Amino acid sequence: MPNYNSITSQFMNIEQSPPLNTGMPYDVMIGYIGFDSLTKSLNSRQLHNYLDTLYWGDTIKYAMKFFYEMVDYDPILFYRYLVSASWPRKLIPSTLTSSFYEKISLVSPHPLLDMVLCASSLIAHIYVNDTMTVIDPSGGWAVHSIIVTSNIIEVIKGTNIPECLNLYPANFERKTKKNDIHSINDSCLQFNYRLELPLDNRTETTRANSHGMRDSSGLPWVKSGKEYIVFLELLMICGDSTSLYLTLRPIYAGSCGTIYPIENNIVYDPNDDYGFGVGKTTDEFIMALRNRINQIKNPNP
Repeated sequence: MPNYNSITSQFMNIEQSPPLNTGMPYDVMIGYIGFDSLTKSLNSRQLHNYLDTLYWGDTIKYAMKFFYEMVDYDPILFYRYLVSASWPRKLIPSTLTSSFYEKISLVSPHPLLDMVLCASSLIAHIYVNDTMTVIDPSGGWAVHSIIVTSNIIEVIKGTNIPECLNLYPANFERKTKKNDIHSINDSCLQFNYRLELPLDNRTETTRANSHGMRDSSGLPWVKSGKEYIVFLELLMICGDSTSLYLTLRPIYAGSCGTIYPIENNIVYDPNDDYGFGVGKTTDEFIMALRNRINQIKNPNP
């Protein structure tokens, strides 16, 4: 059990590497085979030398398709593979993903957008029902964990998520669910963010000048009764020989911490993080995301 006073979900380590099954789409299966082969044949130095030889048009945009498809097919399976793949291998799988996302940010014509689309375990339009603040001493200087409980209005990426937890027992300490996954079509979604982490992550300067995940009045960024577009990632809190303990959090990229408020059907994106234009309606913003996702999944020669 992790010493983590917020929401976590417990999952078993994967039993085989790569985690193939006969029900997988062909592109997902090919992605896992290629990914696994790279982590068994290249060490960290060799990987970086190899990535330096690759360019957007000849390789990266095609590799990005397989990365996206693997995560989108089953984000929990993909993350379990990243952190519990069997050995021997020369490279930790999560090192390959972080290096690849860095390469995307260097060579993509849409660097932030493509990185966020590939790295997100879940992208959704949500309505927030409740927020709860808990103190997590394990968080170092970022001890205020805001747990958000919401309903999913529309899914943009992702197929399954950890099951929502009952947050109101008599004495809330920490909550962990064991091996509970529900379909993205079940509308409940929970995630947590740290109040102390920067809202604006565009540059070192904006991060340093940020007053945390707060609005201009100093209140927590996410509020009950409001709608948001969220980009979330799975994160491992800890693990042991049999289990992983995961939580779901924002990616903390761009100028809104990848949690974009919606007011009067307009997505609040004042710095136009993704190049869609400022003042887009919810439908226009989501359509722009879907258009780029379609381009990633179907790269032009």
